[in-house]
Amino acid sequence: MRAFDHVFTPFEHSVDRMRELHHTSFHHVPFGVDAPELAPRQFDHDRALDIASIGRRPAELHRALRQAARSRDLSYYYDTYARPTITDHVEHRDAHYQLARHSKFWLCYPAKFDTPAEQGGQIEVGPRYFEAVGAAGASTAAAEIAEEVESWPSTLHERIARLDAEAAELLTRWL
Repeated sequence: MRAFDHVFTPFEHSVDRMRELHHTSFHHVPFGVDAPELAPRQFDHDRALDIASIGRRPAELHRALRQAARSRDLSYYYDTYARPTITDHVEHRDAHYQLARHSKFWLCYPAKFDTPAEQGGQIEVGPRYFEAVGAAGASTAAAEIAEEVESWPSTLHERIARLDAEAAELLTRWL
């Protein structure tokens, strides 16, 4: 890393440690999205998908949503693969943004919420929250995270369990 004058990372809580380890200039640059591209083409149309979930998700909530999709007139989109190989990043982004634009409810969670050993105690807000806001959809805890990310307790799993319960309650009322 010393060969670089500056290194940029979206992981705010890693910057100081990376500077210490690599003795070079590290900077935090938050995730961003192409908001005009994400924005729905029409704001008054019904969205085709009720709920979308991309990436890691709490197993219990996923099971409940799959059951709801089978027993009600509910559309629930979720990915069924781990670590996909992306063959064309532009096509991938376009498909992802289209999915976000047409989803009423976009489920998202902090990065690696389900693998605390990999987190190293840091909590990072991933790009899914920004995608939800850019697509003008609802997302779990997006407003709360924007206000409280710095003051989150170290007991992340308790926090996630509470957010899951709140999201499940909201979805139950909403459906």
